[in-house]
Amino acid sequence: MPSGSGLTHDVYFLAIQTVAQQRVFERLGSNLVCIDGTHNITMYEKLIMTTLLVRDEWGHGFPVAWLLASSGTQNTLYYFLYLVRKRNPTVVIGRIMTDRDLAQINACQSCYPEAAILLCWWHVLHAWQQHFHIADHPELWTMLKGWIRVTDEKVFDLTWEKIKLLAPASVVAYLETHWMTPVFLKMWSAVYRQGRTIDEISDTNMLVEA
Repeated sequence: MPSGSGLTHDVYFLAIQTVAQQRVFERLGSNLVCIDGTHNITMYEKLIMTTLLVRDEWGHGFPVAWLLASSGTQNTLYYFLYLVRKRNPTVVIGRIMTDRDLAQINACQSCYPEAAILLCWWHVLHAWQQHFHIADHPELWTMLKGWIRVTDEKVFDLTWEKIKLLAPASVVAYLETHWMTPVFLKMWSAVYRQGRTIDEISDTNMLVEA
């Protein structure tokens, strides 16, 4: 392990990429790469499996690298991505899709600064719905689910004004603080997801489960 990796001696770490995975990554990795972490996949506590995957010709998820580690910190994920990039120097990733995991986002931005970071819509909506009771605000929930897919900027802004009138003050404050900042807005709004090829189109980072 090279110095400066940021990993401590108490972190268990195993990065896996087969030759077949490497070939697929070289062929498809420049379009869109998804990253997703899964906890408690084995009998061993605190073991996290992080998967890198691409979309194949049929739109299915194809895993191109795995990380098994006892830590999901930014340093751990960065070192994993560092190893992947070192092993696949010709792959220039255009887009990386993740959930709103700051450790994942920061690690991806540090190792692949040229890649645009996109947020999985399922995870975005899941995060939003944790802040109010859907049954008590069905109109708001319907509006939020449509808002995330709006591609016209003017329509997007008008819908946001309607949401601010309809939603509880706590929900408005949450959206303004965590989702409407210039940095994060570009990661999830469909306004910024136009002009993609068929190989780049995906709205979730959970293609393996799908």
